[in-house]
Amino acid sequence: MRLTELYAVEDFTNGRREWLHLDKKLALADKAALIEYLSQIGWLDLAIIAANRAELTDLLQVRFPTPYLETFRRHAFQTSIPVNFLIAVARQESAFNSTAVSSANALGLMQLLLPTAQQTANRIRFRKPTRSHLFDPRINIKLGSHHLAGLMRQFGDNRVLAAAAYNAGARRVTNWQKKSRGLPTVAWIETIPFKETRNYVQRVLENYNVYRYILEQQPIKLKDFFKNDPLY
Repeated sequence: MRLTELYAVEDFTNGRREWLHLDKKLALADKAALIEYLSQIGWLDLAIIAANRAELTDLLQVRFPTPYLETFRRHAFQTSIPVNFLIAVARQESAFNSTAVSSANALGLMQLLLPTAQQTANRIRFRKPTRSHLFDPRINIKLGSHHLAGLMRQFGDNRVLAAAAYNAGARRVTNWQKKSRGLPTVAWIETIPFKETRNYVQRVLENYNVYRYILEQQPIKLKDFFKNDPLY
């Protein structure tokens, strides 16, 4: 299939299959053009993955898009969580694929388990969601934001611990925290026993800083970020 033929593919599944077939064969310039096209037609997760794999670091808007920005901003305001943090978590959870389903059956944009979503909905007095509701970005972002806000309260507004708990569960993080009291935050991250969670937290922090630059034009150093997240 030629590059121009792939542009005509409208079905996401077929397009993904053709991209995987072409990925290793395209010249870098053609690959960059195609990745930008994937982003333009809304295949954000595939574009993010492809741009990262190709190390196309200049494609900042492709690698770090801002879909549903007003929805994120609204719920950031309602939950008092920085919008950059919410978007950073969503990017790491699903790469903004609203139909994503994980091997653990986490659903949608912010990868919520149905029982977690229903418990969160009950806590904020929102209607009880069904599985299909979680594929609606507006509902998913609302419930994901409030779930993350609950973890932030539980862990003293510590974004590092809250991010780890979002990925691995609050009970595990509480146990890890007890075993590592007194460690600097950056050192504590390296003690996380689950490689997936350790990588997840690191990527969320990176995402946060990039989105802070994109949305606020105010980049910060990671060491400054940790000043707001001391371990207790």
